Amino acid sequence: MKAKIEGREALTRKLDQMAPMANKYAAEEKLAIAKEAAAKMAAVSPPKNVTGEYKSSLQGDFLRNRKTDKTLNGSEHQPTKDADATGIFANYIWRFLEFGTKAHAGGSNRDRRYKKRVVMTKVKRGHGATRPFPHIFANWRAMRDESKKRIHLAIMRGVKEAMGKK
Repeated sequence: MKAKIEGREALTRKLDQMAPMANKYAAEEKLAIAKEAAAKMAAVSPPKNVTGEYKSSLQGDFLRNRKTDKTLNGSEHQPTKDADATGIFANYIWRFLEFGTKAHAGGSNRDRRYKKRVVMTKVKRGHGATRPFPHIFANWRAMRDESKKRIHLAIMRGVKEAMGKK
């Protein structure tokens, strides 16, 4: 048995030739999954946020529509080979909420000198630890397998349509 390994771009090109609607259906499904994941994450996000600003910042969208925003993993301006790649975008505080913070004790005033300029950094008091509130990765792990199935079914729907089957 022999197998030829092809890259993602070549495979996508062949799929577009055979079933042009398959990638369109997959892109629609990816966007629906990203929006659904963002809604689930927002529903279980920390309740103490009085203004609701953090909850409203959790949004699913195509990466191509958000060239200046950062995704949840912090990547910015990194091109992707997938034109239909989606991501979940949130306020920068998601990391602190997801993983919690460590307590820092207040210390003495620090004097940092940078090339004859004096920069005073004063630490008057520390802050307590915040407990982790997992709501991003826990939700994604719970829906990852189902999401893969949904994308696969969307591609198969496009292939069957191209073959003339219902």
